[in-house]
Amino acid sequence: KKRKPVSEPLQKRPDAFKATSDKPLSTQIKEAITVRQFVLRHVELSPQGLGSCPFHDDQVASFNVNDEHNFWHCFACGTGGSVIDFWMQMQECDFTTAVRDLRDILLVEDPLADEIGETVVEMGEEPLALA
Repeated sequence: KKRKPVSEPLQKRPDAFKATSDKPLSTQIKEAITVRQFVLRHVELSPQGLGSCPFHDDQVASFNVNDEHNFWHCFACGTGGSVIDFWMQMQECDFTTAVRDLRDILLVEDPLADEIGETVVEMGEEPLALA
């Protein structure tokens, strides 16, 4: 599959990133940018957070961003989740690739990258090594 190009860096929420090793990189990414801020680069949303789903032919604005809980959901196709899930759907990639891409897009410092020469992303109890 041909992956879509990674877009230019986004501005991070100023209070979100403190490059620490006590939080998984995936959590830091989710805290760094709101779903609305990220999704708006790809989907036109109403002030209420409604728009057409980019993952299917949507004519009724079934795509919704919930600002309070910082997630997205499409009521037509049933997809939804975090910023990472949105990028996985957009790029048709796995979790590890999505976290790596978003780390680069958001210019996240990964404290483990320097320590062990690779990035480790925690997913549940099993860490995933990124090449």
